[in-house]
Amino acid sequence: MCAWCCPKEKCPNNSSLNEGDKCPTCGLKAKEFGFFELKLLNEAKKNKSQESPNEPKGENKILAIFGDDGKELPSMKKVTNNLLKAIFEQNKIIIQQNKVIQKLLKKK
Repeated sequence: MCAWCCPKEKCPNNSSLNEGDKCPTCGLKAKEFGFFELKLLNEAKKNKSQESPNEPKGENKILAIFGDDGKELPSMKKVTNNLLKAIFEQNKIIIQQNKVIQKLLKKK
């Protein structure tokens, strides 16, 4: 079973077309799809249509979570700084342990 339809994932048109037709929504030339390919395309189109166009992405999504005013961002910086300090302290301890191990190995 093959079908002709609009190949553009962002196009909401799922109607069946004929060979040589153009999509009435976006104007793209219809393409022939096998059953499995058509199923994947329709799932992709469905997922694209469910996405909110106003949904923030990347850094803006983080800002939306913590608030646009940035009041909670300093606390996030504080947490990050504390984590970095803890990592540096752990590294210092590991370096000291390695020095002790080296001295013990040299003695043998």
